Amino acid sequence: MALRKKQSQDHFPLPLEYLILIAIVLVVIHTIVDDLARIYHWPHRQIVILAIIGFAFDLFFSLEFGARSFISWRAGNFRQYFWYERGWVDLLASVPLLLLVSGPAMILYLNPEMATEASTSFLHVLKSAKAIRVTRILRLIRILKIFGRIQNTDSVMANRHVASIATISVVSIVLCLVTVSVIPAFQYHDLGAHLKERKAALGALIKAGVSEEALIRTMRTSPHYQDVIHLSKNNNLLYESTSRHELRWTAYPRELDLEQGYTVSLSHYQVDAREARYNLFALFVILFLIGGLMFVYTGLFVREVADPVFIMDKGMRYFDYNLEVRVPDHCAQDEVFQLARAYNARWLPLKNQINDFRKRKSGGKSVLSVDDLL
Repeated sequence: MALRKKQSQDHFPLPLEYLILIAIVLVVIHTIVDDLARIYHWPHRQIVILAIIGFAFDLFFSLEFGARSFISWRAGNFRQYFWYERGWVDLLASVPLLLLVSGPAMILYLNPEMATEASTSFLHVLKSAKAIRVTRILRLIRILKIFGRIQNTDSVMANRHVASIATISVVSIVLCLVTVSVIPAFQYHDLGAHLKERKAALGALIKAGVSEEALIRTMRTSPHYQDVIHLSKNNNLLYESTSRHELRWTAYPRELDLEQGYTVSLSHYQVDAREARYNLFALFVILFLIGGLMFVYTGLFVREVADPVFIMDKGMRYFDYNLEVRVPDHCAQDEVFQLARAYNARWLPLKNQINDFRKRKSGGKSVLSVDDLL
């Protein structure tokens, strides 16, 4: 594998391209760690550190996209960069995440006192809004940035076709996840639905008529109620979680009113964990898909398409190149190998006859060139 060759004016110097490649690999690792942190509900301090790192990556890639766009625009190659060199992938994997995910997260994490101000209360909405949570799925598109910087063969055609297949596959997976996220029947991280479910479970527990002592003991020991931050009855605090300082960062904005005067404050970290599991699963699906395309399908494409075309191309342009195309039995009916059989059976013998005739005519010295056939 090698870093892709410079093709247009939108590329940076080679050391900077290698730095960007390292950053892409690191951001994929960061994505995995960030999902693991949400799955296992890591301490808030570690979540903040990951958020800062994520913000730095989003800012870096946004600046990269801006610089590539500016340089290619100055050179008159912006259309080529954006559409044919997957500049739109650079855009989707940077600017929306910076503006809608990591940017607001940084404001909330680094200025928690702002969350209580009415003028900035929209940040809490922004933090949990369905559209913003869906936007996080765009992180998966970053895998294509690795594919865009690494080539597995010297064949330009193979790299372009396999990159197109990878782009279509990954974008299709991401669009599928986005669709699943917004269709009610398929939603797997709906905060409102989770809140209704938890209200029903807590209401059933209260209706069971257990004593307050038993209720508090259940909250403290049962793994099914670890999302309860505090429980009150008639404004009197009955139970408060020992993890309340960590849970408050993922708390629902409002307390939940239950029956018989009970109120409860809940965390939605379980929904975050469920969402992270799905995203992590999708991330590994994409990684394995890209790996399969790079290390398996690319080789098949080269052997069954690119190499035969390469041999026939050289054989047509150079009279001293007489290598035959090997035609595998299992794909002999493919159009490219039907052409190869005609090349082997007709063009090579004819070229040899013409070459021999020209050599005899010139006294043993070949003066034949490709211009003789045109």
